[in-house]
Amino acid sequence: MIRQPIDSKHLASCGHDPATGEMEVEFRDGRVYKYSTVPQNLFDKMMDAKKPSEFFRKTIKGSKIKFERIK
Repeated sequence: MIRQPIDSKHLASCGHDPATGEMEVEFRDGRVYKYSTVPQNLFDKMMDAKKPSEFFRKTIKGSKIKFERIK
Protein backbone atom coordinates (compact mmCIF):
# COMPACT_ATOMS: atom_id res chain seq x y z
CA MET A 1 0.00 0.00 0.00
CA ILE A 2 1.28 3.46 -0.83
CA ARG A 3 1.19 5.80 2.15
CA GLN A 4 1.07 9.57 1.83
CA PRO A 5 3.14 11.83 4.08
CA ILE A 6 0.99 13.67 6.58
CA ASP A 7 1.62 16.92 8.45
CA SER A 8 1.14 15.70 11.99
CA LYS A 9 2.96 15.71 15.30
CA HIS A 10 2.59 11.94 15.83
CA LEU A 11 1.72 10.48 12.41
CA ALA A 12 4.28 10.21 9.59
CA SER A 13 2.17 8.76 6.78
CA CYS A 14 -1.17 7.14 6.02
CA GLY A 15 -2.57 5.09 3.17
CA HIS A 16 -5.95 3.62 2.30
CA ASP A 17 -7.14 0.91 -0.09
CA PRO A 18 -10.73 1.70 -1.07
CA ALA A 19 -11.23 -1.79 -2.50
CA THR A 20 -10.58 -3.51 0.85
CA GLY A 21 -11.13 -0.65 3.30
CA GLU A 22 -7.71 -1.28 4.84
CA MET A 23 -5.77 1.70 6.14
CA GLU A 24 -2.13 1.81 7.17
CA VAL A 25 -0.83 4.35 9.64
CA GLU A 26 2.87 4.99 10.20
CA PHE A 27 3.86 6.79 13.38
CA ARG A 28 6.89 9.07 13.69
CA ASP A 29 8.64 6.45 15.85
CA GLY A 30 8.48 3.92 12.99
CA ARG A 31 5.57 1.76 14.16
CA VAL A 32 3.06 0.83 11.45
CA TYR A 33 -0.49 -0.39 12.07
CA LYS A 34 -3.08 -1.75 9.65
CA TYR A 35 -6.75 -0.98 10.33
CA SER A 36 -9.52 -2.92 8.59
CA THR A 37 -12.85 -1.70 7.23
CA VAL A 38 -12.12 2.03 7.32
CA PRO A 39 -14.58 3.87 5.04
CA GLN A 40 -13.03 6.12 2.39
CA ASN A 41 -14.86 9.18 3.73
CA LEU A 42 -13.36 8.63 7.20
CA PHE A 43 -9.86 8.37 5.74
CA ASP A 44 -10.44 11.53 3.69
CA LYS A 45 -11.66 13.44 6.77
CA MET A 46 -8.55 12.39 8.70
CA MET A 47 -6.22 13.46 5.90
CA ASP A 48 -8.01 16.84 5.64
CA ALA A 49 -8.24 17.43 9.40
CA LYS A 50 -6.46 20.41 10.93
CA LYS A 51 -5.00 18.02 13.53
CA PRO A 52 -4.86 14.56 11.88
CA SER A 53 -3.37 12.81 14.92
CA GLU A 54 -6.19 14.11 17.14
CA PHE A 55 -8.82 13.04 14.59
CA PHE A 56 -7.17 9.60 14.36
CA ARG A 57 -7.06 9.19 18.14
CA LYS A 58 -10.67 10.21 18.71
CA THR A 59 -12.34 8.71 15.64
CA ILE A 60 -10.37 5.67 14.51
CA LYS A 61 -8.20 4.51 17.39
CA GLY A 62 -11.07 5.05 19.80
CA SER A 63 -13.47 2.98 17.70
CA LYS A 64 -14.06 -0.74 17.37
CA ILE A 65 -12.13 -0.96 14.09
CA LYS A 66 -9.85 -4.00 14.16
CA PHE A 67 -6.15 -3.38 13.80
CA GLU A 68 -2.79 -5.11 13.92
CA ARG A 69 0.77 -3.91 14.23
CA ILE A 70 2.69 -4.77 11.06
CA LYS A 71 6.02 -3.10 11.87
